[in-house]
Amino acid sequence: MMYIPLPIKAVENYIDRVSSPVLVAGAVIAIPSLVFHSLTGALYPADIAPWDKDPLEITGLVLLMSFMPAYLAMCFVATTRLSRVMHRNLKTILPPDFELDGMVYRWGKGWPLALAVSLCYAFGFNIGWYSMSLSPDDPRFGVSFSIVVGQSLVWGVGGTLLYFKVHEALVLHRLGKIVQFDLYYIDALNDFGKTALNGFLIIVGVIALTFLQSINQTFVLENYANAFIVVIPAIFVMVPLPIWSIHRRIQQAKIELLTQIDSNIIHASKALEGEDLHLLNSLMQRREHIQKMRNWPMDFSISTKFFLYVFIVPMAWAGAALMEILLDTVLGI
Repeated sequence: MMYIPLPIKAVENYIDRVSSPVLVAGAVIAIPSLVFHSLTGALYPADIAPWDKDPLEITGLVLLMSFMPAYLAMCFVATTRLSRVMHRNLKTILPPDFELDGMVYRWGKGWPLALAVSLCYAFGFNIGWYSMSLSPDDPRFGVSFSIVVGQSLVWGVGGTLLYFKVHEALVLHRLGKIVQFDLYYIDALNDFGKTALNGFLIIVGVIALTFLQSINQTFVLENYANAFIVVIPAIFVMVPLPIWSIHRRIQQAKIELLTQIDSNIIHASKALEGEDLHLLNSLMQRREHIQKMRNWPMDFSISTKFFLYVFIVPMAWAGAALMEILLDTVLGI
């Protein structure tokens, strides 16, 4: 019987029961989070020291802690649903005797460890304990409790999602070494490219959302460093790993086919008439066609989306800068 990790099983059951699972997942987390942070006084702690000096800084953090886990949950639901389709497609290009079900979640039992490490990272590096108090009698308790819960949710959901996305990248890297493909129909391998694209989009979205912390118009590198320590290495795993092994095989298949065609061209008659001329022209056209074939398991739409997503973060920076200029103009700062 196929082993399915608890988080994946829960998400799959949720997808089967909800008509718009991605949007609902985001709303179910974002709205209650905002209400919770508002009730604790963390949304704008203008009267609570030490945050009264710059309450917007905590507002930005609260918005991040509300929308980031919602976004990550939406990504979790969306990619899990896409993975279902990908697994069905992979079965059509894998060797008939290959047991895909045993490979899909081969290392899935390690997710509790990933969750524990993520929470330890949150508690150790992402919570400013020096300015907080968890004593119910302290005025800082509400904001402190809000930050602890919010950071736990961000890193708990993020760590679990990251684990399964890296796991999927590793699985596809191994499957890329054994899938059967036709060099004249590379579109059958597009699921490899789509997985890399989805991983890239997740990371780009995370980076863009982190700029909510600058709602107070102050860019503090320390606020982003801990996130970048995680997401930057993740890019170099989640993006190239699913496509690299199959990319190398596509390249090798093209080299072998071109070598065969070159050999036929060398030994073909160079007569400029009749069937000999037709054969030579056909070989030359075939050679040119093979050379123009793509080397990556992604079609034009997938590759163009990669370039589009690259501009998401710069556009977020530009939007933040324009907003700051607008506020300065309106307020006369």
